[in-house]
Amino acid sequence: MGIKAIRKRTLRIQLDHPMTYFNKLVTVPVFLPQDEKFVTKIGTDKYGTNSPTTVSNGAFKVTGWTGSNDSYVLKRNQYYWDKQAIKLKQIRYQTVKDANTAHNLFADGKLDDATISGVTAKSLQHNANVKHVDRAWTYYLQVNQRSGQPLQNKKLRQALSLVINRKQLTKTVLADGSKPASSFVSPGTAVDPTTNRDFSAETSFSTKVDIAKARQLWTAGLKEANIKGTVHLTLIGDDQDVTKNVAQFVQQQVQQHLSHVQVSIKNVPDKGLQSLKSGGKFALSQWYWLADFADPINYLGVLQSTNSMNSGQFNDKTYDRLLTQANQTSSQTQYWQYLRKAAKRLHSQAGLIPLYYVRETHLVNHKLKGVAYHVAGETDYTRAYFK
Repeated sequence: MGIKAIRKRTLRIQLDHPMTYFNKLVTVPVFLPQDEKFVTKIGTDKYGTNSPTTVSNGAFKVTGWTGSNDSYVLKRNQYYWDKQAIKLKQIRYQTVKDANTAHNLFADGKLDDATISGVTAKSLQHNANVKHVDRAWTYYLQVNQRSGQPLQNKKLRQALSLVINRKQLTKTVLADGSKPASSFVSPGTAVDPTTNRDFSAETSFSTKVDIAKARQLWTAGLKEANIKGTVHLTLIGDDQDVTKNVAQFVQQQVQQHLSHVQVSIKNVPDKGLQSLKSGGKFALSQWYWLADFADPINYLGVLQSTNSMNSGQFNDKTYDRLLTQANQTSSQTQYWQYLRKAAKRLHSQAGLIPLYYVRETHLVNHKLKGVAYHVAGETDYTRAYFK
């Protein structure tokens, strides 16, 4: 496999092609080491299914987790390599599925860091305890470009993007700190080292609404695709309230500004949504990408023609070629050049329609300090403390 432990604490990995982002990739939890003797003893089927079958080399260890309960405790790991840096004795962790419940628990002093979303986040934006956390998280519309679908036509996709007022969406519909998206890659994900610019900023397109141009493209697209009569588009998404609100906004924008089009909305639970997407039973699908490592390739790779996450089946030879070249070069200059070109190609072809950058809203105890909120990856409480 090209992987070998050459000394007790040295692992050598031989790649079969250059990978300029490898150092970022190995920060993903799936690459973290496991204790071979412990895993072998427990068995791979049972390992990590509850506290007794889990071993940790981090700052804390999991206790009281049955595998299905929503509350458990992270206790200080006495064997941690830098244990003198750990200030907290333990962290009581609670999975709270409802944002309003999380708010109430915080207000009662039972939570010190609560993540809230949707209507609850919208109503608490001026709360003194609110902390906005920038995340590598883009919410977008997947566009069904399968053969025979109306949105296989590029001009129709471009027209849809031009009529959606992203500023109005984020300011009045969401009102939770989210920002209009002008690129698939979220701001703060990565700085292009060859230009010293934020990659998202240097690959952004204009989000200015242009109704006149959109109508021209829509008319031309209908003619090119030989579509007559009303275009029926199905917009699918999960059954969360925020998803429904965004869907209604998109529906209103499209039907108000474009002629001969009807948008129907279908909100279903996650399992049903995945079934609709895999079966291609949609025209537009509300979805998001939350990067797990800080490199643009983490986003852009999703839209390659062979990627299973490419539910809209965007298939562009130029785009695929640029990403292949990026993955094969050992030159940093060429790598970032290929990525820039790929991002701009994706936007010019309207392979997807970015809507907004999600900002995570937290309610945080003002005495809690030292928490590392990463744009990509998990929040780190290793060196957290109460002032």
